[in-house]
Amino acid sequence: MSTNEWLTIIAIITGPIVAVSITLWRDRRNEVRRRRTEILASLMRTRAVRLSGEHVGVLHSGTSANPAGCARCCVCS
Repeated sequence: MSTNEWLTIIAIITGPIVAVSITLWRDRRNEVRRRRTEILASLMRTRAVRLSGEHVGVLHSGTSANPAGCARCCVCS
């Protein structure tokens, strides 16, 4: 088999794996962005009433806002 045929076989095998990996990475990134936007919207909605249950709940939702489990909540990228 020639080099070109080997490269074609490698591309056929690795192409779908790379495509799925990229899709999963983008989905995770979009979910983190969506959650951050959701938190910001909730905080903006309840900013006038600082002791509302929703406002306090969002401020304490560090682990759910950060799927990676980082202690820095929404600050990490």
